[in-house]
Formats: sequence, structure tokens, C-alpha cells
Amino acid sequence: MRTRRTVVALGMLALLGATPPAAAAESGGVFARCGKIKTFSVRDGETVRGDTYKIANTFDIAGTLDGDLIGVAGQTATISGVVDGDVAMFGNSLLISGTVRDSVRAWVGNFTVTGTIEGDLIVAGGTVSISRTAHITGDVLAFGGTVSMLGTVDGSFEAVGGEVQVGGEVGHDADVRCDALVVDPGARISGNLRYAARKEIELPPGAVGGEVDYRPKETGKEEAEALSLRDVAWKLGFLVANLLIGVAGVGLLRRPTAAAVEAGRREALLSLGVGFVLAVSVPVAAVLAMLLVVTIPLSAIVLALWTVLVYVGKIPAGMVLGRVLLGLLRRPAPSPYASLGLGLPVLYVVFWIPYLGGVAWIAATCFGMGALVLGVRAAAAAGPASPAPGTAAA
Repeated sequence: MRTRRTVVALGMLALLGATPPAAAAESGGVFARCGKIKTFSVRDGETVRGDTYKIANTFDIAGTLDGDLIGVAGQTATISGVVDGDVAMFGNSLLISGTVRDSVRAWVGNFTVTGTIEGDLIVAGGTVSISRTAHITGDVLAFGGTVSMLGTVDGSFEAVGGEVQVGGEVGHDADVRCDALVVDPGARISGNLRYAARKEIELPPGAVGGEVDYRPKETGKEEAEALSLRDVAWKLGFLVANLLIGVAGVGLLRRPTAAAVEAGRREALLSLGVGFVLAVSVPVAAVLAMLLVVTIPLSAIVLALWTVLVYVGKIPAGMVLGRVLLGLLRRPAPSPYASLGLGLPVLYVVFWIPYLGGVAWIAATCFGMGALVLGVRAAAAAGPASPAPGTAAA
């Protein structure tokens, strides 16, 4: 795995890598399988078959889930049993003390694994902990404020964070970018170690089987000086383009836009969950459909529309944020243009924060996609707007 992948690339690659079934082929589509509940549980000794899409406050998998698990957890998700497939989880915290028989992709505040992952692990969180009893048979890509790897990773280990600790075994190369790296006595990296940190460290004897490549990490001042005018112009260009699209959307599609913002405000968790399921399911289904040559044009159109939805998804997220901020300033009924003009720039500033920005980008994109879909559905269900009083029918 490459060291220079951004957190945004992490999120997109992870989403594209998940493999749910072609749920759209079923009656009701993917929404029929996406439930919003307080707790989703599989009791000890119980087996639930089939892929599962859930939005819940808590997840408790103590039995066996025979399929993939794709979920949004408002609070905690615990897997002490067996998931016989992929796990993709977005939420507050995820604890894996059981076994996942395929890859895990997680965007959570706190992530802990004490059990077994029989595949790759891609995780972004505030705290990432791979305990001494943990065993990951594939590669690990971790982003976090604190990353601790004390278990066994059969593949390569890549981490980006504030503080990174390596105290377990890595079967191949290790690649770390952090403020401070700690390599415990007894740690073993069979391949090469490449790391960028504030200070070079003295490694324990025998900790690295291959070569060691240290690169001093730039200070905040040096990083700011290295930021080119092209980078600034590129980021501002995306912001301005989204603002212009948002203004046009508010002006030309006022009802669907207002409905999307309202859906985001009233059903925040549901919007996030629906967007997450869309982000996972649509590209995979479109790519799989390309295996049938006759469906390639339709699949290409679907992927193009999905890409547009990903790009504009930040607009309703920014408008909801702007409305909340203006409400805090005692403006309970702000103009949609004011909400957009305040919320979207604030959102983009958060996107530019290292580490946190990538997680925020994924969350805002999924939230906005879900709000757009729910808002358009609500506007369509409400029917055409009533004509103004006194307006005669043509």
C-alpha cells in the first residue's frame, strides 16, 4: 500500500471495495433492506443469513451473521461472535472481539480489535487499537489521532496519526507517518520500515528484518510554506464551484432543495445511513453489471450520476450546518442562501484539517447523498406545488 494516499482516497477505495449483493434487483431496492432501529442484535447461538444493512443506535453481534454487515451506529457496535463476510461500519465506536471472515472498513470515533480479521483492515478514527490478542491476516491501513498495533498483522502495516505505537508482529513492510513513533521491545517487522516523524528513534535490536528509512516530518510552519498557490487555488475552486451549484439548485429547484435540508435536519441518522448504503452499493452494482456487455452504457450512466451525487452531496450537508450555526446566532428562519453561504465554507475548512478532514468529508458526503435522496422522494410524494391563490388555470 502506498504511503501518500489521502484520507479521501481511503474512504472512496474502502467504499468501492465493499461487496454487497445486487439489492436493487429486489423489490423495493436497497431501501427495503435498510432498517432504522434502536438495537440490532444477533444473540449467542443464533444465525442470521444474508447481507445486512442497518441503521441503529447499537449493534451487538454475539452469534453468527452469515453475510456482510453494513451499518451506521449511533453509539456502539460490538462483534463478539462471527461475521462471515465484510464489515463496513460508520459510527461512534466499534469493538471486534470475535471473528470477521473478510475485510473490515470502519470510520468510527474509537476502534478496537481483540479478535480475528481474516482479511484487510481499513480504519479511520480518533483512537485505533489493535490489541495483543488480535490477528489480522491481510494488510492494515489506519488513520487516527492515536494508533496502537500490539497484535499480529500477516501483511503490511501502514499508519498515519499523531502517535503510533508498534509492539506486535508485522509480516511485511511497515510505513508510518506521525508526530511520534514508538517501537516496543519485542516488536518484529519482517520487511522494511519507512517512517516520517518529528524525531528519529533508536530501534530495539532485531525489531526490523529489512531496511530502515527515516524522513524528518515537516513542522507546521514548513508544511504551510510548502503549500503551493496551486493547491490553494484547487481547493478554493472546488468550494466556489459547489457554492455556485448550490445557489443554482436553491433558485431553480427550491422545493427539492428545501426538502433535502429538512430531511437532513429531521432524519440525520437516517440520511447518513441511506447515503452510506448508496455509496457502497451503487458503484459495486454498476461495475458488476458491466460484466454483461449490453449493460455497459447503462452502467456508465449510473456511475456518472453517482459521481455527480457524491460531488453535490456536500451542498445539503453545508446548508444544514449553516442553518444550525445561524440558529445559534438567534436566526431561527434563515434564508437558504445564507445557510449555504455560511455552512459550506465552514464545512470545507474542516475538510482541510489533516486526518479529521478526510473523515468529515466521508461523513458529509454520505449525509448529503442520503438527504438528497430522502428529500427528492418526499417532494415527489407531496406532488406538485399548489398554485398561488387567485391564479387562474390556463
